[in-house]
Amino acid sequence: MPKKASAKKVFSLEEKRGRYRKKLEKALQSHPNLSLGEVMGKNGSTYSWLKQHVSEWLKNKDADLKKDT
Repeated sequence: MPKKASAKKVFSLEEKRGRYRKKLEKALQSHPNLSLGEVMGKNGSTYSWLKQHVSEWLKNKDADLKKDT
């Protein structure tokens, strides 16, 4: 019997980047009193992906948050 093809959608790097960034932005808005590190501690897989793929953006986001406090 032939294997059934997976219906799982494959996202491009750009699509994933946008999805994870939005996920982080939403988490930060939901917890405005927490630092980036605290929010990322609650969202480990998001943090790991962003750190691996867009670490410079993540560093800039952290610097922006520190300026606002």
